[in-house]
Amino acid sequence: MIGAPLTLDLTLRLDGGRALRIRAPQLDVQNIYIQRVELNGRPWDRAYFRHEDLVKGGEILFVMGPKPTRAWASTPVARPYAMAVN
Repeated sequence: MIGAPLTLDLTLRLDGGRALRIRAPQLDVQNIYIQRVELNGRPWDRAYFRHEDLVKGGEILFVMGPKPTRAWASTPVARPYAMAVN
């Protein structure tokens, strides 16, 4: 599951010389809600990442805002497959 990042910019060093950069340039005390996520410059409309999505490296960009949004990752297919909804 994806939650709000706790840092503006972080780079994780991965095996094989790869890196995963996580950025949230608008993150501050007012902008605590995810508005949109991009993985390697492409919109990411799932509320989760799989291990295989992350170990390739690249960049995750979080666009943050002051209010929750229902637009991002709001469809049933955006939820992790193991999540039960009644």
